[in-house]
Amino acid sequence: MAIGRPAEPIEFQSLDGRKVELVVLLASPPDRTADHIQALGKISRMMSDQRIREAAFGAPSAEALYRLFKEAEKPVAT
Repeated sequence: MAIGRPAEPIEFQSLDGRKVELVVLLASPPDRTADHIQALGKISRMMSDQRIREAAFGAPSAEALYRLFKEAEKPVAT
């Protein structure tokens, strides 16, 4: 998995007209499609949280972005 922010937002002809501000690359073996889909779902749920999304866009470094996703991945204590 790799996550990056382009120096400038990228035009991508999206349906909502918004530019790409964060790129996520996820690679997995062909025989692990269930794991791949689960990982995509987890990333999607994280990024649907406005607090996490804004923190990701504003992360000052790769390390900060990594820490953000690691922290968001932890289960919420109830």
